[in-house]
Amino acid sequence: MSAKTEKKVCFRISSEAHERAVAKISKSGTTISALAKLFVLRIAEEDSVEEFNLSENSERLRFSLSTEEKEAIAYHAQLNDWSMSRECRFRIVSSLSASSKLLPDEIKKIRGLRAAIDAVGRNIRHMMFQSKKLDMNDTAFLKEIETLNSYMAMAIKKIDELQEVSVDRWSFNRKGMKG
Repeated sequence: MSAKTEKKVCFRISSEAHERAVAKISKSGTTISALAKLFVLRIAEEDSVEEFNLSENSERLRFSLSTEEKEAIAYHAQLNDWSMSRECRFRIVSSLSASSKLLPDEIKKIRGLRAAIDAVGRNIRHMMFQSKKLDMNDTAFLKEIETLNSYMAMAIKKIDELQEVSVDRWSFNRKGMKG
């Protein structure tokens, strides 16, 4: 394998921007991909990026953090497999939002509860349709109720854990981190 490998770059644009680009490019006889590649190569060759206005609706922000805060952000960024800047953006946006934001692993856990909740629903449906035929001390029915209760307890416990974690992810006060 050669030492120089090419990288594939993909991006999305609005359909309106795509139509405008196709209209302009059709005159030159090239493709959008070729034009985008040319643009990226020109940027890469420039010493200064100030000539290009790459971010239309964002502004660079600089701020200072204490050592403890920086370590906490680095720790959480590593847990989420994110960069520190992405972690900071997530924390800032989630603190500004009226609704709570969940991390990707929290969303996976909630989706994982779907199987347990589906099993509870199936058991309830089964009990509803089988209730006319059940004996008073049917051991299979009692076992199903026990399984149903364990699934419900597991789902409630997981949801409570996720709620507790998402309510207060950070334990910062004005002097840094709380012990």
